[in-house]
Amino acid sequence: MQLKRILVPVDFSQHSLDALEYAVALGRSFNPEIVLLFALAPAQFGSAGHAYGGALPVNVEMLMTEQRRLAKADLDKLEKSLAKRNVRVRALITEGTPYWMIVETAARLRADLVVMGTHGRSGLPRFFMGSVAEMVVRHAQCPVLTVRARRAHSGQGRQRTRARGAARRR
Repeated sequence: MQLKRILVPVDFSQHSLDALEYAVALGRSFNPEIVLLFALAPAQFGSAGHAYGGALPVNVEMLMTEQRRLAKADLDKLEKSLAKRNVRVRALITEGTPYWMIVETAARLRADLVVMGTHGRSGLPRFFMGSVAEMVVRHAQCPVLTVRARRAHSGQGRQRTRARGAARRR
């Protein structure tokens, strides 16, 4: 197996930065190009404004421009940091539904792998917010490696499980 290009979607959360570290570690023996992708979700304030009797007092285009500017600055920092570690890297910003932008970019770039973080939500938060990672896994044409949030791997969760088991035995 040869990894020439790894796509890593980032939203600058710790979850996505953990996934980036996995991608860098996986790629060490292949020296792939790491492509960072920030998917700028389209603003959907129109219907909310109508629900409150008019337009929101927010310039949506100005917000999107500012979010794009901030993402570019953060991506530049990540690129420089990775380049200092001798990682071949480039960054892209797309605009659209995040899961679809990830799937589409992976196909367009012929990525060999997508490595992405997952927040590990379940229950109602997952129902209401959906799962970008799950949608990417379902629709991507290449393999997808999901990296679960660190808190899911912490000893604290195991301690709670042990405590519940001990309470049941009493």
